[in-house]
Amino acid sequence: MLKVTAYDCDLPAGKKHCDRVGVSGSEPHLQIYPKSPRPAFKYEGEMTEDAILKLLYKLIPSENVVMINDVKTFEEFKKKNPTKTKVILFSPDKKKPPTMWKGLSTDSVFTRTVEFGFVGQEGQAVVDAAKPGKKKIMMVSKGQKSWYKEKDTSFIALHEWINVNSESGMGDTVRGADGQHEENEAEVGEIEKVRELHAKSQHELCFKQKNICAIYLSDGKLDDKVADMINEFESEFAPKGDRGAKYSWMWLDVSVEKDFRKIIEEQEKKQAAKEDRDVEAYEYPTMLFVKPPKKKREEKMLTYIRMEPGTKVNKSSVTNIVEKIGSGATYTRSDLPKFTVRSAAKKKGKKEEL
Repeated sequence: MLKVTAYDCDLPAGKKHCDRVGVSGSEPHLQIYPKSPRPAFKYEGEMTEDAILKLLYKLIPSENVVMINDVKTFEEFKKKNPTKTKVILFSPDKKKPPTMWKGLSTDSVFTRTVEFGFVGQEGQAVVDAAKPGKKKIMMVSKGQKSWYKEKDTSFIALHEWINVNSESGMGDTVRGADGQHEENEAEVGEIEKVRELHAKSQHELCFKQKNICAIYLSDGKLDDKVADMINEFESEFAPKGDRGAKYSWMWLDVSVEKDFRKIIEEQEKKQAAKEDRDVEAYEYPTMLFVKPPKKKREEKMLTYIRMEPGTKVNKSSVTNIVEKIGSGATYTRSDLPKFTVRSAAKKKGKKEEL
């Protein structure tokens, strides 16, 4: 819910930052950075855990939580945006969503994949209709309703449960906290930390969206270390204000999506011939940044910026691309690739029929 960092201003690594924010003297200094557009400010209250947390909890925004006070709103909320998982907390003894619920709703991944609802004191009619009983948290995914059944209602436990079940909308089969399987019609596979761009997810992740698509191109599967790095990019390059460029982070396996690989490599050959230079061969892994279409005629085009050939994917190289995009970059255009249609995995215990 909160990100906390510490700097020792007496050490060279911390002094630069301390000087930048105007910290001097030996007394502890607490600088707070609320969600934009509210500016950063120095904490002037008591330097105790309770006092600091009380302020920080108030700064966690609640606009991502939908207040549900009547049955009509409840039914509309469950049906809205069918590609997104809905999670609803029933707390008829509370007026406002608890801090933990607000914190979950502001998670950088959940803001894209999950919608949070809250039924409080004013929603007794909704409680009567839903009949939660002793259970408090309802999930609606792919039109199916389920309840959180575990005793552990800590932030970590709920985050894991929501994350696992919301990711199941990607074409995967997963086991929820209650031990039940949840499947959809796409291929069966393991839950990944980073969404994969493929035939089923292409519109939800990239080509029907407004964000710039930051695509990690891998010749084979993505490992956990790289997935963690991409998730760090998502946090690092989140816009600081409403006007900044927004990115959606994903990966693509060029060993499977062969038409995607063919098109961008052939486009490089055309560009090299046009500019009378040698072809700069693609080396994987690399990254591609795809610009969302603004006009109808652009919907059939792939408009992108590629990472420089031979450049290792890391924070520095990605920063260079992000800065280039921010200052007005020149994009390359090619035909929109066709994604490979993947067959659904067979379910265990079922025989094939002729």
